[in-house]
Order: sequence, then structure tokens, then C-alpha cells
Amino acid sequence: MAKCFFVFKKELIHVLFLTVLVSVGAYNYKRQVRPSFLDTGRRNITVPRGGLAELRCRIRNLGPKEVAWRKLSMDYPLTVGTFVFEKDDHISVDHQNFPGDEAEWNLIIKRAQPRHSGTYECQISATTVHTYHVHLHVLDLPSESEQGIAVGGTKYVNLYDPITLTCNVTFGRNAQAHLDWFHNGELIKASDAHWVRRLRISDLPTDGRMSVSQLHISYSLQRDAGRYVCRTINYANDEPENGSVDVIVLNRPTANKDISKRTGDKIDTQEGGQAERAGQSGSNRAGHVTVSLLVDFLLVLVVVLR
Repeated sequence: MAKCFFVFKKELIHVLFLTVLVSVGAYNYKRQVRPSFLDTGRRNITVPRGGLAELRCRIRNLGPKEVAWRKLSMDYPLTVGTFVFEKDDHISVDHQNFPGDEAEWNLIIKRAQPRHSGTYECQISATTVHTYHVHLHVLDLPSESEQGIAVGGTKYVNLYDPITLTCNVTFGRNAQAHLDWFHNGELIKASDAHWVRRLRISDLPTDGRMSVSQLHISYSLQRDAGRYVCRTINYANDEPENGSVDVIVLNRPTANKDISKRTGDKIDTQEGGQAERAGQSGSNRAGHVTVSLLVDFLLVLVVVLR
């Protein structure tokens, strides 16, 4: 028994040793692989005063190296990693990792002002310094005249028919906005029981002048009626901007709509329950007729045999 334990312990130490060697080797490999910048297609950015500026920096094979942003007209970095040195609450860093050992370290400037104009440098600190330049021009023009939010789509729908709503937001020449949807004052989440397996919210491609979000409900229930609100933040003043539409679900289902078969779910709402109860009632009546005929047949048979 002691000998087996000794052999097991020896093998365990051997495995741990190999794991450490592989980890160190992988780390050293990453240190030796030269990082490279990937073209984002956005080296020259123009935004109106008060708009949102996103300076993108996408890198492959960064490894353990640090990423810093600086403005060429300044002697010190604005950021290193996600830490911001500049005492400017307009500036932050958005970091995301992607497959293929790629990552983005984007410099975000909210409520951009003309003083933010200039050439910015995304820098990788290594034996050889690697740099990537992005030029920002902030127009000395307010963006309020171009701002707007509009919601449209299905306003009247038959029971079980789909609902599709679209929210369009324009914030100046370089529109970038996060949109939220609300139903009767409640934030809409696809994971909520109200919407599970029926809801899809997607961002639609645009020409860069607006943000577009589409809300799609695969089949409607009466509880889906009400006011839908699309909300975003106006980065010029940090005030919410809202657009809304009222949806009415008519209590007349479209012909031949078998939702339970199409979705694999049981409809436990009032409208679904009524249909289910009507079906059960018809089934019960058919069962009573069958039993009555069977009893009559047996009585006739008994009389004949006598």
C-alpha cells in the first residue's frame, strides 16, 4: 500500500512539473511573439461638440505587454491599461478580448469638446515601441440640431401574430448610443419569464449617423399590450432621451395559429386557457356519445341472446 502511494505521489509530482514547464513555455512564447495592430478602418474621426468619440485600437498577440494611450501634444500618457492618468471624467478605456489572441483597447471620450481634437497614439510597451495613430477632430458645432429619437412598428396586432418595433437614434455625425427597451415601465430582458423564447433584440447596421435597435416578439399574447419605450443617454448633457409607441393586441387570433405546436410551449395565459378549455369540452362531449352508443349496443345484444 505504501509503495503504491509512493508511486502515485511520484507521478503526481511529475505531472505538476510538466504543467509548470508548459505554462512557462507558453508565457515565454507570448513574450517573444511580436504584437501587431489591426486596421479598424477608423483612423480619422470627426464628431460634433458634445458627441461621443471612440478611438479604436485592435491588437493581435499582445501577450503580457501593456497598452497606453497618449495625445501627441502631451508629454505624459492619458491611460495605461484601464487606468486613467488624465484628470478628465470624459475619458475612459473600453477593453475587450476576442478569439485568435486579439483584443481591443479603445479610448472613449464622452461629451467631446474642441480641446480634445488632435492626434492620439495607441502604444505597446516592449523592447521596440509599437504605435498606432488615430486623428480626432471635434467640430465647434453643437449636435442638438441633429439629435432625435423615433420609435415605430406594429401598433395593432391580432392575438398570436408577431410584433416588431424599431428604434432610431441620431446623435450628430458620429452616432454611438446604447439603447434600452421598456414595457409598461419595466426594463425588457429576454431572460424574464414574460418574454422567454419569444423575444429578440438586435442592433441593425447603419451608415454611422444613427443607432438602430429592433425588438421582435415571435408571437403576441394579450399581456404584451401596452406602452413600449426606447431610451438612450444624450452624451451632450447626460440626460435620457425617450421614444415610445403604444401596442394594442386585438382579442381575435389569426386563423390556424397553433402556437403550442410552433413553439413547443404550453400557452397558460387567459386567451390560451380559453381555447384549451373549449377543446377539452368538445372532447368530453364526444366521449359521452361514444359511451352511450356502447351501452345501447350491449342492451340490444342481451335481448337477442335471451
